[in-house]
Amino acid sequence: MSLLTYLLVWSVFLQVCLTFVVLFKMRFVRVKAFKESGIKMSDIALNPDAWPDYVRKVQNNYINQFEMPVLFYMACALVLIFSVESWLFVILAFVFVISRVVHMLIHTGSNRIKYRFSAFLVGVICVMGQWGYIMFIATNAYLISN
Repeated sequence: MSLLTYLLVWSVFLQVCLTFVVLFKMRFVRVKAFKESGIKMSDIALNPDAWPDYVRKVQNNYINQFEMPVLFYMACALVLIFSVESWLFVILAFVFVISRVVHMLIHTGSNRIKYRFSAFLVGVICVMGQWGYIMFIATNAYLISN
């Protein structure tokens, strides 16, 4: 396995770890809500809005882990399958993961939209760059083979 492949797999692993961290954080804040806020199962069974705001922030962030990161996972999978890793792609992958960590900390903490959006935008730009790289490589491969 090349260093680039190894590093790319690590970036994907770290993003997966972030998803699990948010999942465990969600469990923690839900238990806290049951104990401190007097929330009952019947209150939230059909109405997720019944949770306190601090729980909903974590829930919303957990849902976010299955939105933009899906495009990241797919891009990484394609690059790994076709063995076309590059330093540019790996750097974009790590910057994406860092932006997701920052986004999660802001989203589940102060939730300042200005800063949260900035972190989100950095991640979007990274994934767009990754997909641009994939299409560049794919187009070149197609043109060379024909």
